Amino acid sequence: MSSKYTEKTIPEPEDICLTSTEFLEVLGSKYKAEIQREYNLVQFSNNPSKYERQGLNAYLEPDTVTQEEIVIPSMHREELERMACESRISVGIDKLNKDPGIMIILVKGTQTAIASFKRLLGSIHNHLPNEIKDTDTFKLIDIPYIMEDSIIGKNGTNIYKIQRDFNVALRIISGEPSYKTLLVSGENIANVQDACKCIMDILYKNAN
Repeated sequence: MSSKYTEKTIPEPEDICLTSTEFLEVLGSKYKAEIQREYNLVQFSNNPSKYERQGLNAYLEPDTVTQEEIVIPSMHREELERMACESRISVGIDKLNKDPGIMIILVKGTQTAIASFKRLLGSIHNHLPNEIKDTDTFKLIDIPYIMEDSIIGKNGTNIYKIQRDFNVALRIISGEPSYKTLLVSGENIANVQDACKCIMDILYKNAN
């Protein structure tokens, strides 16, 4: 009885996405690369500072240079510059900021170096959705992604109105996939509190 398959032919089912040859090619390329990346991740974790100095990220690939604006509690400039130097980033301070309790800084460097800098700064803010976080001089509010339009408005029109009505400054200082953090500051703490109450009222109204 003859067979349509030769000894060197592998029968191919008709209901699979990849042939056996294609599958072997994928194993030898894509998955091999993924295994190498995971191996590099382990290597990086053993001595992160070594690879950060070489400008490599956690997968031992050339890191991406970026910049980011962040808000931190006020601190001595010398200490800030020391941490920036240790993390191998550059840092600039927003001189237009009038709030004595905070510093608005622009950091520039590789993504890995900026992450290292943030670790040195420590956990500055604990993000709890819909909660107001207080310090002596400013407040932070997390705005859920689905409610951004009600607070920010088209081209920032709602933010402008709140700033005008309460004589405060509002700035988006960080963003996550699920929310953005809004910084509310001003010379009059009562105005800051009233602005926060207005924002929370809007959030509550749109959530119900």
